[in-house]
Amino acid sequence: MKDQAGYETEEVALLYHYCSPPTLLAIFQSSSLRLGDISAMNDSMERQWGLDVLQEELASRKDLVGSPLMEVMERAIYRATSASICLASCFSTDGDVLSQWRAYADNGAGFAIGFDPRVFQTLPISLLEVCYDRQLQAERIADGVDHIIDLYHRIGTPDTSAIGQQLSQQSGPAEGGMTPLVKWQIDQVTSAARFLVHDLVAFKSPAFREEAEVRMVHHVSLDPSTGKIELVPTRFFQALPDGRHPQLNFLMRGSVPICYTDLPIPKSAVKEVVLGPRAAVDESAIQRLLSTLGFSGVQTSRSTASYR
Repeated sequence: MKDQAGYETEEVALLYHYCSPPTLLAIFQSSSLRLGDISAMNDSMERQWGLDVLQEELASRKDLVGSPLMEVMERAIYRATSASICLASCFSTDGDVLSQWRAYADNGAGFAIGFDPRVFQTLPISLLEVCYDRQLQAERIADGVDHIIDLYHRIGTPDTSAIGQQLSQQSGPAEGGMTPLVKWQIDQVTSAARFLVHDLVAFKSPAFREEAEVRMVHHVSLDPSTGKIELVPTRFFQALPDGRHPQLNFLMRGSVPICYTDLPIPKSAVKEVVLGPRAAVDESAIQRLLSTLGFSGVQTSRSTASYR
């Protein structure tokens, strides 16, 4: 199932990561981007906003109450909220917004790095475009639920009681007593439910609309019984540059441990650096840094905001 929130790249559009001067240097020196726990970000309703919209939609589907499909949805919600952590790095489709400079780029003394999203889409991550329209969020979720119901109705066996038992007990393909086709069809239902719930990280309040955000997302599995977390494995590590595999790490925010991973990126992803309105540096100095660290063909410019 294709992510409904998946970002559709445009031919010349870049994605901009607003950052402080130390973060700019860290990104260029390591050729990597940090993906952090979204629950530690500045929106206190991260993920919960989308979950509320989904719960409203499920409550309106009276025919799902007590059904195997409702159990599938409840399990998908549980896996996304209690058995996983979402790591993300945030970008904007606009590289010169005063509120972004003030909030994320050292009060305008930092930078906005312009990345080519087409390069990102070769990496083993999800690239999701944030939706701020409440009605559009509800419509997307309704479409997703309809898709899951349609997949369920396509399951090719009359033994609906057995299917219901497998759907409610399995988080992956059903096992035992079923044809490979039916097992595959049941896996499609459960996978579609997980996709839908995972996409909720791309739903936010309209109050954040000005950020025009796109998110690079990767998930971390959490064992509720032990509290242990680890990066969800991917079959596509060969897509990462220089054979570098991301590792799960922690930092302390006050007294709270926050998990993160540094995702290796190709140098070719960097296309532009915008100097903040309060950045006390010449473009030539940034060009020297880029050239020395092996970045080529990167444009530099300065914010047009008259902010001091």
